[in-house]
Amino acid sequence: MTKNRIKIFLAALWAAAILLLFGGRIAYGITGVQAYAYLSMAYFVIISVIALALVILIVVRLKEWIEGQVATFADRNNTMADCKAEMGLLRQSVERIEEKVSSIENTLKPETE
Repeated sequence: MTKNRIKIFLAALWAAAILLLFGGRIAYGITGVQAYAYLSMAYFVIISVIALALVILIVVRLKEWIEGQVATFADRNNTMADCKAEMGLLRQSVERIEEKVSSIENTLKPETE
């Protein structure tokens, strides 16, 4: 929704710049009034605003990308921590099984006394 607003805003700024440029030039050519010539120069201000809006848009997109990368990295770290916990549980299970196997071996060993 915000992206649509930004696109509409940029389109309106471009339309205003074109309207001021050509409208002012045509009005100055027809009437010869100096104010229309100054009006046609206002498009420089609008183009500056468009450039600023584009810079802001780029910064916002870059921020969103960085946040996505950080979230991915955090998820990866959480997954690694979960894997380490599971590995610890598996080690404990293996140690218990080894103890039981040792106990069974000792029981089945013939006594050589």
